[in-house]
This record gives sequence, C-alpha cells and structure tokens, in this order.
Amino acid sequence: MNLIEELDRMFETRELRDGACVCAFVPSDSFSGFRGHFPGDPVLPGVIQILMARRLAELASGRRLVLKRCVRIKFVRPLRPCTPAELRIRTDDSFRTLDAEIAAQGMRISTAKLELEEAEA
Repeated sequence: MNLIEELDRMFETRELRDGACVCAFVPSDSFSGFRGHFPGDPVLPGVIQILMARRLAELASGRRLVLKRCVRIKFVRPLRPCTPAELRIRTDDSFRTLDAEIAAQGMRISTAKLELEEAEA
C-alpha cells in the first residue's frame, strides 16, 4: 500500500462541520509517514502533514490538486504514532486557498495556509 492509499484509509470517515471538512484519524505506528523520522522517537514530518491537508482537499472536492505555494506554516508540537488527532480544512469554493489545522488531545499540532491548483490531466 502506498502513502496516498494509507491516507485514504485514514480519511474514510470525514464530515462537514461549521463550514470545514473535518477528519478524525489515528496514525498507527506502522504508518509509512513515520518511517525514518526519527528512529526510536517517531514524529509525523511536516511534509506529511501538508500532504494530508492537500489529500483531504482532493477527497472533499473530487479533484486532483497540486500544491502551488505554502503561504504560512506553523508546527507547534509533535504528533506521535497512535495519538488520536483531527485534521480540519477550510477552503474557498474553487479549492485554491486552503487553511488547515491538525489538533490532538485538545492541543494544536500545526496550522497551514496553502495555495493549490487543479492538476493538469
């Protein structure tokens, strides 16, 4: 199973709440996103967190999207394996601007403002 397939499985249950697409997830200790970051003390890499936000936008929109630009990103604390977390995204109608937040146990893990564009066929 590749990384996108793993994310799709994690994101099977999502809902619209207060105008945002929200997905609760629990990254298992075998999730490939942790591989090599860091052996013996794994944390979810920032690039994977950005990929997660983009992928959830794709699933919500039904479109293939690519990351155009990271406008603002803030990583506040690490997300470790088997920690229940929630990814919340809010986009404009065209899915060109994306605000994302990952939180776990009532604490913010990261926030991001991203610019996306539709992938060429």
